[in-house]
Amino acid sequence: MRNCSHCDGLLHAALDVSKAYHDLLGALEAANIRHDTELAYRLQAEETKSASTRDDAITALRDHERTHGKGAGR
Repeated sequence: MRNCSHCDGLLHAALDVSKAYHDLLGALEAANIRHDTELAYRLQAEETKSASTRDDAITALRDHERTHGKGAGR
């Protein structure tokens, strides 16, 4: 993976969407604490989509890593 630009791109993409997902979780938590149910409802829908995008990005990275003969999590 060290010399594969595709792996590097997939890793950065996965990290970016993971950060976006966690930022949404923080915003959702803040909305819940403030009892802003309208905002929380909207953010919850975004969080669901964001979690799916994050999972897809991680899967793409792991699938590509396997092309190098590496197992997931290595």
